[in-house]
Amino acid sequence: MIGKNIQFYRELRQLKGKDLAAKVGCSVGALSHIERGNRTPSLDMLYKIADALNVSIINLVMDEKEISRFYYDDAVKAYHPGSDTLNRVMDILRKDNAAWSDAKRIAIVNLDDVK
Repeated sequence: MIGKNIQFYRELRQLKGKDLAAKVGCSVGALSHIERGNRTPSLDMLYKIADALNVSIINLVMDEKEISRFYYDDAVKAYHPGSDTLNRVMDILRKDNAAWSDAKRIAIVNLDDVK
């Protein structure tokens, strides 16, 4: 799951494995093992990867079930559509607050709390 998410964001950012590896200070082989799920990155490495990909660390550790419970920016939303209920809530927030219209951030909301 972590490796798949890293690969997704790396490809979304149009980075080659060697470029991401250079940014985080590891070998291409080590990054490849992480992306294939053969190696688990240390917490420090996970933070470096998240920073290099410009995402929250939570984006890298969630599985598909958890991802479906959250709302993401448009690029990620295309890959993980999320919840219709939460999308409606976020649409209301964006209409009521102009700052949301240009936001590219994750809004973490537990759907069990959304009525």
